[in-house]
Amino acid sequence: MNARFVIVCVAMLVVFASAASYGKPPAAAAPSKDVDELEMQVAAMTKLHDLDLTASQLKQLKALAAQVEPAKAPAAGLSTDAYKTALTALRDALAGDDDDKIDAAQDRVDSLREHAKLEDVPDPEITDSARKQASAAASLLTATQIASYIAANEDDVSDPLEEMTDALDQLADNPGSDEYASIRSELISEVAPLVAGLDKSAEEPIAKKVGEWLDAAHAGGPSKLESDRASYERSARQIVGKLDPYHVLRNWMQREMATLLSNPALPAAIDRLIPNAGE
Repeated sequence: MNARFVIVCVAMLVVFASAASYGKPPAAAAPSKDVDELEMQVAAMTKLHDLDLTASQLKQLKALAAQVEPAKAPAAGLSTDAYKTALTALRDALAGDDDDKIDAAQDRVDSLREHAKLEDVPDPEITDSARKQASAAASLLTATQIASYIAANEDDVSDPLEEMTDALDQLADNPGSDEYASIRSELISEVAPLVAGLDKSAEEPIAKKVGEWLDAAHAGGPSKLESDRASYERSARQIVGKLDPYHVLRNWMQREMATLLSNPALPAAIDRLIPNAGE
């Protein structure tokens, strides 16, 4: 067998191997516990970045977190290797406090999440001990930090009455049972803490009233809802009461801090941010 023939054979094998791999679909999404833990760390670091805490504040927050029993880590969700790499890059950008890199990394994460049709990781459930420490955590912040945080998350700041009237609009589309259950659950979880704050004893009756109010609106169907819309809006105002908007913002901010404290990855997130935090 001459050398030229061997070279040709090897070249053909390379071509065939390349052809076999070319156009090969990306690896399918698969459950990944470590990615979920990474998601929790990035979620905590994102909130902390928006709060722009000093190193001293971060250390005080970590001391408060030590007094909190965190929420359970989420069950393993679907992920891909590319998404894990992008999420790691976002975590590192947040740790480096580089806004340009953070924005680019976040765009990459969002793009891959959409492409792979990955479900959003929900916020950790607020624990009872986090509720108790939320006010102390909020008191660590300056007025400027609170204002900046609200501005950075303005799309997530909601008004309880607006949430209820928006839910009526959703009912007008006559949602199916599964969709309705989701609308109901989300409405209760949004409105009750905004009205009552983090006090469970005050939150539970509001949650019950909101659920019953929406059930009544849903039971009549779209046509009755349209004719009785004004009545439902009046009863929504009665449930919410005359809330001072500053009271609503205070409750929203304390819920944000309680969610942060409930995050099991918070201590690790703080440790990554402290080296580059200002004094």
